[in-house]
Amino acid sequence: MGVAADQVSKLCVCVRNTGSRAAFIKAVAYSDLHTRSVMDSSCISLSPSQFVLMERTQEVITVLMKVTQREQTLCQSANAVLATVCLFCGDEVSRQQFRRLLLSKPEAGRKILSENSLLKGLNFNERFLGEEQVVEAYDLPQSPNQAQLFYGNLSKVVLSVLGSTETLDSGTSDLHVQPPLAVTRRGSEADSIIML
Repeated sequence: MGVAADQVSKLCVCVRNTGSRAAFIKAVAYSDLHTRSVMDSSCISLSPSQFVLMERTQEVITVLMKVTQREQTLCQSANAVLATVCLFCGDEVSRQQFRRLLLSKPEAGRKILSENSLLKGLNFNERFLGEEQVVEAYDLPQSPNQAQLFYGNLSKVVLSVLGSTETLDSGTSDLHVQPPLAVTRRGSEADSIIML
């Protein structure tokens, strides 16, 4: 789609849970994935950004991106990555167990993650849209390695938002933002989360 500076582009990504249990999704937009630089919310918004998907349901994530000078500069040479959206997903009952662990040991999650982990600054101990729909009990006995179980079973889907400029017949440039493409899947849960 063509956009101009200071206008907003809208993209929609459909996420489907084909698994047999409720899954959670946390979407985070990065300007630079290698340095873990999260994009400013004035440039990009993801809605909903964290939610629970019941089994065999789907949700549409709306990505709104405001084109700034940064995006225009990136697109001068060729197709450029304007943003990288990571979808962190996993089992909702496991996330609730992890939240319960954090009530008694708030530092448990921080201790097991390496300094360069994308997960380091993310909070999974907060309300997710739709979590109240989960009726499955999560009062299992606490495991001594509950934090490792939670983080070890997380999956990550990486979407790259690409943009390019095109010179129009009028001689002006038009910026095109291409829909995100699923480029990386990691972990066992990736098989039950499908991007459309």
